[in-house]
Amino acid sequence: MPDASLIPALADALDVSLDRLYGREKYTLEDLMTAIPAYLQALPNEERISGILNVSLIADIQSSFRISKKQLKGEFASILNTKETGFTIASLREELPFWAIFREPEEGWGAVLKPEERYREVFSVLADQKVMNTLFSLFHLPNGFSFDESYAGEQFGLDDAEETLNKLQKLRTVSFRDVFIDGKATRIWFYHQQIGLIALFALLNEQIYHQNSFAWNQNDRTSPLLRQICEDEK
Repeated sequence: MPDASLIPALADALDVSLDRLYGREKYTLEDLMTAIPAYLQALPNEERISGILNVSLIADIQSSFRISKKQLKGEFASILNTKETGFTIASLREELPFWAIFREPEEGWGAVLKPEERYREVFSVLADQKVMNTLFSLFHLPNGFSFDESYAGEQFGLDDAEETLNKLQKLRTVSFRDVFIDGKATRIWFYHQQIGLIALFALLNEQIYHQNSFAWNQNDRTSPLLRQICEDEK
């Protein structure tokens, strides 16, 4: 029966919480909202994204599948976990680790992912080879990078820089500002990192190259991801 003052030291030495030390297995959302931020704040800044990834991995998979520390470090290349309420898709590859959560609406995916014309416009712009080449060149640059059309022509191999950059404007990846230098108007372009667009390509990268390679899949669904609505149900 150790003295009460030794209990925190004992928990620290065993690397467990006081609740676990006393065998309390009840966890509440309030406990987690305190514990998880405290865990992340204690990590060096450069390790916090990895910490969030590991927390997500444990929350989604370890509840139904025991995963080891070795696997946490990237033995699995791809993870797809499909449930009744939605799905998660992840990559644990060292070069591009990510974790995405998609919660299905009550009315199904079709109620939200409608065939809007805006989708067609985005993919039409991306179908232009010069736009794609320029976009992937921009991915190498820091957010807010500024350049003029002569730089775009030389560095991105564009003979029609203005036309291509105007198309990229539709993706909100670049914007411009006209400035006057020595009385002469010059158009300066600015690169904007569009996080959604980067995420789109990361998901495509996973789908094309890694989804069937060293992948762990789990499907707990009993209803289809996409539902067809019959005429008499409309």
